[in-house]
Amino acid sequence: MKKKPPQLFYTLSASFLYDLLLRSVTEKERNEAIQNLTLQKAEKVLLAGCGTGLDIPLFPENISLFGFDLNKAMLKQAQKQVTKRSGNVILCQAEAQALPYKNNTFDAAYLFLILSIVPKPDLLMQEVARVCKSSARVIIVDKFVSKKPNFMLNVMNEVASRVATNINLNFDTLFHEKLKGSFSLLSDEKRALFGYIRRITLKPIPSKI
Repeated sequence: MKKKPPQLFYTLSASFLYDLLLRSVTEKERNEAIQNLTLQKAEKVLLAGCGTGLDIPLFPENISLFGFDLNKAMLKQAQKQVTKRSGNVILCQAEAQALPYKNNTFDAAYLFLILSIVPKPDLLMQEVARVCKSSARVIIVDKFVSKKPNFMLNVMNEVASRVATNINLNFDTLFHEKLKGSFSLLSDEKRALFGYIRRITLKPIPSKI
């Protein structure tokens, strides 16, 4: 049976709880990550898992921003952020493993706390590689364990992943087993919670097809 990302938590928290939990504790990191994309005028940027649109006001208005999310309640809240901007922002509902964009569309991609939510992070990243240009900058900020999860963490993750998020995703394993042929690793920084929160910068490897 196809595993689906947790939706009930995000639907119930979309109106206020999600922003309340994330806004103050993540704004500095979100700002710095977006600045590190070094966005230029008229560039097209992929906002993966746009959620309630917390990140939308942080992007410059002289770029085109394309955001997607699976959750309708989250998208409804995100649309309120769009109305506050004069820049070009297009949001849509989409599955992470089947993005509705053409190949080689985006100049940059931003993924904040999305890899730990989707059931198949490798498939999302393959889609990011497909829709991004080979010159694109891709920044990921997420929760990653540094070692192989132990038994207790696996048990805790069984609950956490069904309710809201994967707490034992290992990026090093994900990259070397699934992504190494699609991306070059440019940087990997430990940002918070003793290295649990990391900011990773990638560049797509041009397809040989």
